[in-house]
Amino acid sequence: MMKKTLILVFVSMLSASPLFAQIRGTVIDRKQKPVKGVKVWEKNTTESIKTDKQGAFVLDNVKSTDTLVIAVNKKYEAVFPIGVHKDVTILFDKSKFTLKEGDNKEVIEYKNAFRPMSSNILVREQITRMSANSIYDILRSSIPGVTVTEGSNGSQITIRGGSSFESNTEPLFVVDGTVYETSEEVNRQLSVNDIDKIEVNKDGGGYGVKGANGVIIITTIKR
Repeated sequence: MMKKTLILVFVSMLSASPLFAQIRGTVIDRKQKPVKGVKVWEKNTTESIKTDKQGAFVLDNVKSTDTLVIAVNKKYEAVFPIGVHKDVTILFDKSKFTLKEGDNKEVIEYKNAFRPMSSNILVREQITRMSANSIYDILRSSIPGVTVTEGSNGSQITIRGGSSFESNTEPLFVVDGTVYETSEEVNRQLSVNDIDKIEVNKDGGGYGVKGANGVIIITTIKR
């Protein structure tokens, strides 16, 4: 009796949890032609794939609770929850896109669904392409409003719009929740290969006076 009870509990836990699965898709334009080279990725991840000549893509190990992101162009991206979708056709049309599941005639339309690509965030994939050796190499000319200057005391990072009341014009640095006040300290203690994401926040009001020059939030890879 005990064994049966344990089996039932285990099965119910599986059914209640989102299972890993695969989603296939095809991206087409208004003329019903496949679009090659479109970037597709799972939200909050750094790995992306591109559609092939047929406009097709396949993503493994996704969950129903995940969100799919598709790069419409260099400025905008389309986002939709994976849910029960397994085989979708996605048609882009100006400020909207439609989603069709398999051979099902039911079509879901997402109006005004394109959102701007975030220009203040660098993810692992972008950082890897830079072949950077320091945090200064990463932030130099990578994010609008962020400047790296060289002086007699070494390199310094500033964010345009900062309103420091102190002599130090650098932003505050937060690495996995730990606060650092200078880029030199961060660069000395952090390896570029360990960085997963960098987010630049010009408004550091949540950190009081120390955040007057903005905040650079760094997330490292969880190993």
